[in-house]
Formats: sequence, C-alpha cells, structure tokens
Amino acid sequence: MAQDPEISTMTGWPKVWGEEVPEAGGDMDPLASGHSGMAGLPGMMGDEDRAELERSSATEKSAQNAEISEMDKLLGKSG
Repeated sequence: MAQDPEISTMTGWPKVWGEEVPEAGGDMDPLASGHSGMAGLPGMMGDEDRAELERSSATEKSAQNAEISEMDKLLGKSG
C-alpha cells in the first residue's frame, strides 16, 4: 500500500507514548465491514445529507458553491 510508510510512522507515535494502537481493519475501517461509503465518519456526507443537497434549489446550490470556492481560496487551493 502506498501509505505504508506514513501509517508506520503514525502508529509508532502512540506506542512511544505508551498507548495502544488499534488493529488494522477494526471498527475504524468502514471498508473492512463491507461498506464502500464513508458516511459514518465525522465530516463525511451521508445519504441524508446527499438527499437534502439534491432537494436544494438552484439558489441554495449557488450559495453553497460560492462558500466552497471562498474556503478553497482561504486554504490556498486553486479551482
């Protein structure tokens, strides 16, 4: 896996601090339980959010896109 070096580094930190490191594929891994989406993770869009977005008017979507564009600018992302 491409992120193996990063994962090794980050899982090493809790060990150094005397903390437990969760096993890979545990409760934190939505793909391990057969779920392809990430809806259960904080900050991720779920089915309810997606349905609400689909029901949004064109004006609401335009405002949301403007807000996203502004955040991207603040974060230094080009779009």
